[in-house]
Amino acid sequence: MEKITARDAKNQTFRITRFSEGYRIDATDSFLDDIRDALASWENGTAGNATMTSQQLAKQLAQLPTTKFKESYRLSDVDEFCEKARQTLEQYEAAGRPAAGGYPGAAPAYGAPAYGVASNGYVAAPPAGGQQYAAGAAGGDMVPIYVSPSDYAALERLAGERGESVGQFLHDCVNSWVQ
Repeated sequence: MEKITARDAKNQTFRITRFSEGYRIDATDSFLDDIRDALASWENGTAGNATMTSQQLAKQLAQLPTTKFKESYRLSDVDEFCEKARQTLEQYEAAGRPAAGGYPGAAPAYGAPAYGVASNGYVAAPPAGGQQYAAGAAGGDMVPIYVSPSDYAALERLAGERGESVGQFLHDCVNSWVQ
């Protein structure tokens, strides 16, 4: 299964229909923002702040308003993307239950195998207010990266300019260094 990222949700486009039934554009765009926020929470390691679960996504999709004879998003396009996003959230939920004293994607010790983090190639971010990241190439060992609060603010700005989470941004940077 292809994982959907917060960046995918931000950049997602759908074909437009005018005469067939489709999802209302304004409601769908708002729904995509919620999906992006939920995915970003998992990618940043702050799943406790996730605004949507896989079950909530499915329920909200079923309630998404449709329209006919107006510009709207094709039902099949939205349904397909949302199913991939639901499966991604479901995977995060199944693999990311916090361990005692930990949080999903907690940074391992230097050189320790990155259980559940390196396998998907993403950086594990700390819980809110934390300053430690684990970074490494997909399938490799993770190394801790310590970020000062002032540097974190700069990383948030740079990541936001690219439409990424801080974890995704650090992951991209580290991978460019090791390649």
